[in-house]
Amino acid sequence: MGVAILVGGIVMTQKGGAYFDQYMPLLEEITIGSFKLGSLVKALAGLGISLGLFAIVVSIMGIVGAWCKMRILLVLYGVVIILIFIIELVALGGWFQFKQDLVGNMKNQMLTLLQRYDGQNRANPLSRAWNYLFLTFHCCGVNPIVYGNDFVSSLWWFNPLRGASVIPGHCCIGVDQTTAEFQTNQVCTVQPNNFNSYIQRGCYDELTNIFGPYSSTFIALGVVLVVIEVNITFLIYFVHS
Repeated sequence: MGVAILVGGIVMTQKGGAYFDQYMPLLEEITIGSFKLGSLVKALAGLGISLGLFAIVVSIMGIVGAWCKMRILLVLYGVVIILIFIIELVALGGWFQFKQDLVGNMKNQMLTLLQRYDGQNRANPLSRAWNYLFLTFHCCGVNPIVYGNDFVSSLWWFNPLRGASVIPGHCCIGVDQTTAEFQTNQVCTVQPNNFNSYIQRGCYDELTNIFGPYSSTFIALGVVLVVIEVNITFLIYFVHS
């Protein structure tokens, strides 16, 4: 189980993509409960890795204590398990609150932040973060553009340099951080479709599709881990006695 949590933490870190630090300023503007989303994601990934390693060490300690009948190790193991049990109950409650806020508040916050998007990759850190978010998750805007263009309320929409483009170049398929800046008034930005751009993929859906399953996974692992720990603790003390 410790290995499963460890792997879950590592995978969650990798899902952030190579540009995680580039779009971090955007995630730091989104609050989930009393936490900033960017810091929360990094903390949860790190917590998964740390808990996984810790669970492995504690399990080994319990096995050695039971096998060698070392009372001090068994007592220490029991104390640690009780502490972990309490921490996991608190963490599970936090996860449920996280999921509620993720569904209820995140989209509105993203729509508000998109209004400050002006398309400038260098001068505006928030716009730069949006651009890298588009590149990383292959998404465009907050909602799928096919349902309505979220960019019409952004600063970028009123920028004369936008030309005839209806979506930024970073929403085009096949671009990178360099070529995306040269897509103004190109086919994929003026006449976007499902084959040349990511207009069918809203960034809100893509983020929740990534973070949502991992929150459910951590909750399930936490519940299973609690049950296993309690059973193993009773089994070890039963065998030892």
